[in-house]
Amino acid sequence: MLFRLFGRLAFLCKIVAGLYLALVLSGCNNSKLTVLHWNTNGHSDVSDVFYWDSADDAYLADMRIKYDLIALTINDTTDLDRIATLCDLINHRWDHTESDLNIANDPMCILQQSEVDGKKLTCLEEAYVLAGYLSSIDIPARVVTLIPKNITEREKNKAHFIVEAYPKEIGKWIMIDPILKEIPLYHDKPINAVQLRRAIATDPKGLTIRSRFGRHKFDYKKYISDYLYYFEIPIDNRHEGTEIQDRTQKSVLLYPLGSPRPYYFLDKNQDNILYTTSLQVFYNPPVFNNSIPGNPLKIVMDSLVWDRNYVQSDLIFKWNRTDDPYLIKLREQYCIDTLVTDCKTSLDSVLSVMHWVHGQWEHYSGNLPEMNDPITILKKVRKGMRYSCLEYSAVLAGCLNSLGFTSRVVDLNPVDVETKTDSPVHVVVEVYIPQYNKWIYADPQWDVIPMLYERPLNAVEFQDALWKTHPGLRLASHSDVYLDDYTTFVAEYLYFFVVYTDNRHAGSIFKDRSNQKIMLVTAGADSPRTIQGYVLKMVHYTNILAEFYVNPQSNRM
Repeated sequence: MLFRLFGRLAFLCKIVAGLYLALVLSGCNNSKLTVLHWNTNGHSDVSDVFYWDSADDAYLADMRIKYDLIALTINDTTDLDRIATLCDLINHRWDHTESDLNIANDPMCILQQSEVDGKKLTCLEEAYVLAGYLSSIDIPARVVTLIPKNITEREKNKAHFIVEAYPKEIGKWIMIDPILKEIPLYHDKPINAVQLRRAIATDPKGLTIRSRFGRHKFDYKKYISDYLYYFEIPIDNRHEGTEIQDRTQKSVLLYPLGSPRPYYFLDKNQDNILYTTSLQVFYNPPVFNNSIPGNPLKIVMDSLVWDRNYVQSDLIFKWNRTDDPYLIKLREQYCIDTLVTDCKTSLDSVLSVMHWVHGQWEHYSGNLPEMNDPITILKKVRKGMRYSCLEYSAVLAGCLNSLGFTSRVVDLNPVDVETKTDSPVHVVVEVYIPQYNKWIYADPQWDVIPMLYERPLNAVEFQDALWKTHPGLRLASHSDVYLDDYTTFVAEYLYFFVVYTDNRHAGSIFKDRSNQKIMLVTAGADSPRTIQGYVLKMVHYTNILAEFYVNPQSNRM
């Protein structure tokens, strides 16, 4: 009996010991890192200011143009998408190497000279290229050095370099690792390097990865964990002429409470290291002239949501042919082809023709022509008549079509279009330019084409850039038009967008209610059924961008 009792006790002890061992091992597997503590009371022991590039800096503009960064990210809907796209670009265009490359230190020189070395970059160089790319599209970025706890016992190439960016729409610093094209997420929210350390230590199951190809399992914590102890950033985050590896450049090093200040590595002068335990100092927002970067426009806009999946539209569009007798008459009678004689690009041609149309009469909304075709309008103008945005756009679309462009009239409608009694519609033109493979917005009443840096925008892209108050937004024009003046006027109209399926000019009446229309309606909005008491007929409502922005070269009758 006693023997059985001891046997059962021994068996229970084995079970308890096994459970305890499993628990310990489980704890070890889930949390190899200890939790670090920082000064979070707002105290600053670093008084130096940080330096940042502005996106309109000439060096960044050259980089943006040379590597076509706006075109690469133009279809991305969020800053996080844009970051993932550029991170993937670096990862796939240039191979990674662990060796030291003794090349120049600014981003463009890195890329130019890396051609000689078979396009191989170290993690430091990839980080500086990505930081330069992001800064050039107005996402402030900095290179962060991740330093292991026992750095003094390691070779000097054992630090790891990543990028932290400050997307305005997120409103905080977030981490990107360009080597692994990874943006760490904690419970689907982007995090910075310090938050990544805490998440690995306390809740690694909450971590996932955001890349150009979507979200997937967090699988590189074993690699990155060893580096997440000390964190260093440069004081000067500008790119042109910056000696990235200049050991005299000042930097801020974040170290945990209770830990000694590390003996530094890479032969850096200790006098240039400003030590801090304050998260507030390390993660202060980037400040440009005492304000977070962004366009100063004070316009209240809505965020519009579209279905961006490609679909093959069943709608049939009708476009003019350049050899149409009506367009030949228009071109010859008003010498339209002479307007573009000295133009070098399609965009230059559109600007020249638009400026000519803009100067034909002064805007007046009280008259209506007998017919809304370009020749009729221009004849009446010669007799002293003045017209509105609709007639400006009809004439510009016809003139562009006479030169071989494909163009269409676009109605812009405010959110309250059904109840608005005064000026419920503003009318502009979109012209398709094969060079950009897209439709371009042009407003002949104001003589402007909206641009994002060097790339012209369509109506939806213009609304998006204006809503985000993107500092790269500007106007291309041959007239003196201020951005604030124009955007203040047009902002309310950029909500519902309407085009016609029949875009021919000979005998066309642009306000003919029997002409089929396509209205682009943002997700969640009610589709308008009336405008100033007129019941809308033959309207195809859609939320699909591909239906609205059909390629006219593949959809033509």
